[in-house]
Amino acid sequence: MKKTIIMTTGIVIGSLIIGSIAAFGVAGARDTQDIQEAENKNVIYVTGVGTVTAKPDKFIVDLTITTTDKSARQAQQQNDSKANALIEALKKIGCKEDDLETTGYYLNPVYKYFPEDNESRLVGYQASYTLKVTAYDLKKIGEIIDKGTENGVNQIGSINYTVKNEADFYAEALKTAMRDAKSKADTALGEYSLKVLSVKNINIAGYQPYLTNKSMMNEDSRGGGAGGVAPNIISGNYSITVNVNVEFNY
Repeated sequence: MKKTIIMTTGIVIGSLIIGSIAAFGVAGARDTQDIQEAENKNVIYVTGVGTVTAKPDKFIVDLTITTTDKSARQAQQQNDSKANALIEALKKIGCKEDDLETTGYYLNPVYKYFPEDNESRLVGYQASYTLKVTAYDLKKIGEIIDKGTENGVNQIGSINYTVKNEADFYAEALKTAMRDAKSKADTALGEYSLKVLSVKNINIAGYQPYLTNKSMMNEDSRGGGAGGVAPNIISGNYSITVNVNVEFNY
């Protein structure tokens, strides 16, 4: 009698295990089927656009000094002296050393072509120094340019306006783009009594910050000298636009 009970129990346990395995297999198959069905749903492709506009609170400008002399040493020494004077002048008006960066330093030979001899000859050397200036007070841009021309700057690069917390503006523009894509999908599907079920894929395109109005300088600001009047600068608005391509299941 005892032997029979043990065998029966073994049969029952075995049946439970087999049943559990079978149930798990069915559940797994259903999950796979659900995933496949979700992937096979109808898809609508939508492009969303988000733009955030703000007033610039930061600018970057490149100031370049070039000096030419028959002697390479003289060209370099004269240019270095002007560059050091420029840096000190900028510090005196509030520019921090961490916001001043040397981005170019060159010494190149200068050749001149003599047609009567049909040859080019070395006539001197040109030293060049470029300083990138970053500042957070837009009212200072004119003063910075004026100090530059007073201290030997003979080339002023384009003024690039931006914002200190660009990442925050980008995040807001991205959210706006996603809401725009969802709204477009809802509007299109709503005409046929259909609804968005889920998001299948999101592709975030690159973004490009830009100024709605480019910076402007008055005519005197491009060639002023010592004692000149600081030029008036107009910055415009800073905008970030983000584009997204979204696939919605419906």
